[in-house]
Amino acid sequence: PMAARGTSQSNAGLVSPGDATAWASPAALKTFLRALYNHDLGIKVRLRFDPYFFAWSLRFLRQCTRARLRANTDIKLRLALYSRDCINAISAATGIHYDERKKGILYFFRSQQSLDTGTDNYRYLAEHGLPIEIVGRDRLVELEPGLAGAKDKIAGGVYSPIDQTGDSSQFTQNLAAYAAQKLGVQFLYGTTVEGLDIEGDRVRAVMTSAGPVAGDAVVISMGPESGLLGRRYGLDL
Repeated sequence: PMAARGTSQSNAGLVSPGDATAWASPAALKTFLRALYNHDLGIKVRLRFDPYFFAWSLRFLRQCTRARLRANTDIKLRLALYSRDCINAISAATGIHYDERKKGILYFFRSQQSLDTGTDNYRYLAEHGLPIEIVGRDRLVELEPGLAGAKDKIAGGVYSPIDQTGDSSQFTQNLAAYAAQKLGVQFLYGTTVEGLDIEGDRVRAVMTSAGPVAGDAVVISMGPESGLLGRRYGLDL
């Protein structure tokens, strides 16, 4: 067992504030409804009697307005820019490398309709601190010669020069190794979190398959499982 055997192993490898437009939007509402009966879409929704699923769906649908799209995008962009600064700072401070490439990311669109929608969203990001360049076919091929053969099938694109790429699995493994070797961090792999030992308003220990693990502070960082664990102790995440 080792680090990066969960989400980090299959991440897309993008450090991309340019992709910070919130997913919940009027367009996503249509996709959400279509996904109820069309399972060929990238987003799959399968109805089942789960009160938490319906509660989440209702909260999601409330965010599918243009006003909420803008508000959520503002938050997501700030978080993405901060995250980019953090990963670069960690890399510089530790010397960790992860096949990082700081050449920007090019987003291209096949139809004029998708280009118009996309550039509208990117202009909004640009107004809130993201440097971008809206590019036509010639500039697009100049930035990425590999698209030359498909030039006539592309309407245009957006270039985000501060976006980056890298191998998130490599980053996570190298960071874990650095933490263990340089910082004295102990990792318990192959260990299942079974619950929390709580006294009053304080967590005394994490109950695991290897026994209790006591600590002065506990951080729940379990991806989509965080809410399931938190719910057992009255934490609404």
